[in-house]
Amino acid sequence: MFENIPFEHHDIKMDYIITESKIINCEEIRAK
Repeated sequence: MFENIPFEHHDIKMDYIITESKIINCEEIRAK
């Protein structure tokens, strides 16, 4: 899941937040 986060990117935190929100969305869909 997290291997797609570009660690060299200057805005790591933003990429991490976007990735995390996608994971949360997937979990919410599965919960339904």
